[in-house]
Amino acid sequence: MSLALNDTETDARYTGLFTWDLKADAVYADEIMAVLFGMDPEKAKRGQPIIEYLHKIVPAEKSGLKDAIDDAILSGDRYSHKYKVLTHDGDHVEVTTIGQCFRDASGTPSVYAGVMYLGWHDDLSAGPAFWHCLRALSLAQANKRLDIVKNIEKALKLLRKKLTGNLDLASPRLVFTGSR
Repeated sequence: MSLALNDTETDARYTGLFTWDLKADAVYADEIMAVLFGMDPEKAKRGQPIIEYLHKIVPAEKSGLKDAIDDAILSGDRYSHKYKVLTHDGDHVEVTTIGQCFRDASGTPSVYAGVMYLGWHDDLSAGPAFWHCLRALSLAQANKRLDIVKNIEKALKLLRKKLTGNLDLASPRLVFTGSR
């Protein structure tokens, strides 16, 4: 799979999806994330410690990335960060990650979910993010992970509000962009 992407291209084929179970320290990632981080896709799907991913971040950017993640975990606010990931040949690729840390019923940070786009993106199209959230929702429902279902539904409502100012997921006002 090629990771080449021009400066203006945002395509769902180049969007990685991940969920980090904080208590278990397991990052579950799709094939795009696995390829980007030089990991076996099946290994990534089974969950790996966050350190396996952090080892692939350009050293000069690790501190800023860790601070941004820590802030997002502590605050529960949405997170957006741009950084560089090292490739197997010693080069790097630029990525933009958006996500949010969700809390369990007792208020403890528990699940961190997000998407990663190749390239720098200041105004991300919500189309691919929406379809990836739906994909994640489907997987969570199939695995009867009601806690994750609830959090993804919250994320979809926030995305809907950002796009339309309306929290109603059934409203016809949402226009999807990008590909599914």
